[in-house]
Amino acid sequence: DVMNVLQLMRDEFNVDSNRIYLWGHSMGGAGTYHIAAKHPDLFAGLGVAAPAAEADAPMNEILDSIKHLPIFVLQGDEDDAVPVERTRIWVAKMKELGMQHVYVEMTTHF
Repeated sequence: DVMNVLQLMRDEFNVDSNRIYLWGHSMGGAGTYHIAAKHPDLFAGLGVAAPAAEADAPMNEILDSIKHLPIFVLQGDEDDAVPVERTRIWVAKMKELGMQHVYVEMTTHF
């Protein structure tokens, strides 16, 4: 569906192909990883908030295919639906791969 809507927008409007960004929250964050990995040359950058990637998601394969893309990652430290530890693992792998990324962890501890 995302790719169909994107094509409709590109057909209807003057879309700069060098400035297409993909953003998703929770399950949409996992979808952002998935779609970007399938179309790694389409997007200028990515954003994910509390990305609910499955524990068995092929993290290495996904991140390797999108390692050239800048990514913004947002996560709450007390998220009951998406464990912060899982997001930290993905972000650690981004760092290991030398990916351009920004990680913001919202905390309730001041």
